[in-house]
Amino acid sequence: MSRHAILAVISLLAEKWPSCFSIIESGRRPLKLGIRDDVLAALDGAISAGKVSAALRWYVSSPEYQHRLLLGVGLSKPPAGPPSKARRPPPLELQRFSRTLESAAANIAKSKRRKPR
Repeated sequence: MSRHAILAVISLLAEKWPSCFSIIESGRRPLKLGIRDDVLAALDGAISAGKVSAALRWYVSSPEYQHRLLLGVGLSKPPAGPPSKARRPPPLELQRFSRTLESAAANIAKSKRRKPR
């Protein structure tokens, strides 16, 4: 999917749910887990699942976005806030999540170092 097509999907999401989505990277707030399913259900087939998935992958790949992952935003809810002790994942899950974030950050840094063709 082209960058232009991805931005068109993100623009639509930002227009429909401005409290969740932002075209401007510095305005992006972390999304709740499962937001893709919420978006697909709300759009009722207006945009294909593949296009929504590609747009969300691009949206969350921003390093600035990834630094804000402690909060979650739903389609119709304000930020959920940091996880309470009851909602906090066990330490092993946190370690796996931390490794995943480190790997994603390394991949992003690596891709930025590549020279354009």
